[in-house]
Amino acid sequence: MVHFEDLLLSFKGGFKTVISTYQVVYSILGIVPLYLTISNGRLLLGDYGRGIDLLLFAGFLLITSISLLSGAIFCHLLTARYHIMWNLLGLTFGVSLFFQLTDIAGIIFYTLLGGFSLGFCIPCIINSLVKLTTFENRGSVSGISIMLLFLVIGVGLVLVNSMIEIALVVIITKALSLLTILKMKPFKDRGNNEEFTNVRTWIKLVFIFSWSIFLLVDAVTNSILSQFSSMAPLLRQSIFVGLASMVIGGILLDHVGRKKLILFSYAFIGMVFSMVTISGGDLLPMTFFDGIPWGVLTVFFVMVLWGDICSAVERPFYIAASLVIVLLEILLVDYLRTIGLGLSIANVFPIASIFLFIAAFVILILPETLPEKVIQNRELKEYIRSAKKIKEKFGKG
Repeated sequence: MVHFEDLLLSFKGGFKTVISTYQVVYSILGIVPLYLTISNGRLLLGDYGRGIDLLLFAGFLLITSISLLSGAIFCHLLTARYHIMWNLLGLTFGVSLFFQLTDIAGIIFYTLLGGFSLGFCIPCIINSLVKLTTFENRGSVSGISIMLLFLVIGVGLVLVNSMIEIALVVIITKALSLLTILKMKPFKDRGNNEEFTNVRTWIKLVFIFSWSIFLLVDAVTNSILSQFSSMAPLLRQSIFVGLASMVIGGILLDHVGRKKLILFSYAFIGMVFSMVTISGGDLLPMTFFDGIPWGVLTVFFVMVLWGDICSAVERPFYIAASLVIVLLEILLVDYLRTIGLGLSIANVFPIASIFLFIAAFVILILPETLPEKVIQNRELKEYIRSAKKIKEKFGKG
């Protein structure tokens, strides 16, 4: 049984860790310009027609994906000096955006320079943040950190509407990143990063597969929901639900276990989609609650999982792989909007429900990523708590 006092202590502990380290600030400053640049990719890559625009955007995401994976491979070599050089390169990219090079040569230049200068060090940055956590607080620290990240991204998406504004965001965040590096000792090993649950490679790949299913379903269903103007306010509100879910879900991941909460998340969203299907679309507003599993699964698959089952050496690669899948989802959403595929509730939501229940079954057969000793320690604490209550009760009598 989880007690509110324990959850509150986890939140306070996680929040203290987040505000006491520069790694969280550096992570936000590194990821925000990448996300905002990709989200405004059409501004960056010009307007050459529907098909050409999609092809150019795919090229930019491809270079960014290669950059992420390459940075993950060389993460162990990236000292503070390389991070300074990477951010200086990002500053160069930001300044170049003021020239608004919209011809093919300029777009190729932006694609290569932007993809590398915004993506290369990201897996290493996230890995450095995971190193600050343990099994006991990884969920709470990850949830609070990712919530703050998406909060900043949300503000940026509202404010950034032109290439000049993108340039300003890149320049400001990269300049602040340089200052942050000078204030901290990046990626210092605090001795707890090697504590992980050793699992086979195929298990890690199955986790990647489960994450892919969720993002695939999310991309397709969001393409359908965006067709309904009445759903726009609910979709925005669902994002706020997701932000709260990141924090609460992260804390629960530390207390009820990873597997139970992830299993619940897949089953919950599958149940919602099933009810929408049965109602013929009348219960479509119920998709408002999609923010709950979205928040939990994002925290789990971006940070918590790889901290649990990967060594510090291999962890950046799996973090990068998770982020590349997110980029593929963004490309899929853009593709569906471009071709205007006639998707409907009747032919998508039933299939989506099936895929989600398959993912839930897969999670069911996968191991718990928390080590047995952590679970036993929690059970022991609960036993001691119950014993004290019984003693107090009979002591009064």
